Amino acid sequence: LSFLDLKIPNDRAVLQAALERMIDSISHALETERAVASMLLHDFGFSIHDVLEAMKNDAQGTLTNSGLLLLNHALRADETKPRTIETCGICYDGGANGYSMACGHEFCMDCWTSYLNDAFEAQHTALATTCPQHDCQERLTLLDVERIQPELSVKWNERLFAKFIDKADFVSPCAGPDCTLAAVVDSKPMASLAFPVTCTSCSASYCFQCRDEPHQP
Repeated sequence: LSFLDLKIPNDRAVLQAALERMIDSISHALETERAVASMLLHDFGFSIHDVLEAMKNDAQGTLTNSGLLLLNHALRADETKPRTIETCGICYDGGANGYSMACGHEFCMDCWTSYLNDAFEAQHTALATTCPQHDCQERLTLLDVERIQPELSVKWNERLFAKFIDKADFVSPCAGPDCTLAAVVDSKPMASLAFPVTCTSCSASYCFQCRDEPHQP
């Protein structure tokens, strides 16, 4: 067990590298793009095992539920890129520079920019954003953000990292008020256990697994 301070760049880099390795692992195992791999990890609590099991048991259903089925196919054919569109599905302007996700619904860049800005203003929903088309469940990914509004890529990665810190089973942010430390274990068996930890900074004691007060399993 060790403690890392999320406000210290070197400590944060250690955890960021761990996240990147997980994304690479899923990307290589499933032979898919990192954009797909990162969203699958997000949806399965950053558990490599759970992602691979779900894909093994029902790949199409898993990708569909995560809103990634069409993207997974389109990426292989490189079908998603900005281009001139016939009609924007929001403002109905024609002939503008626009973009469509893998689902094919076309919107101009101005409408996309407004849509993305609104999504990122909503603190907890950016990573779950779907196509603007009514009833379309195709999922927005970092790939789309980079092609529509690249300056939001940093915010996207920050949201993904924050979710990783909150959900990864081997990381447990300190339960103390305003404390920026996180307990980290490097053993999978330990990550699944409920055991007490005491923060080396604020001295808060809490359960590693549930982050409530220490308790007996």
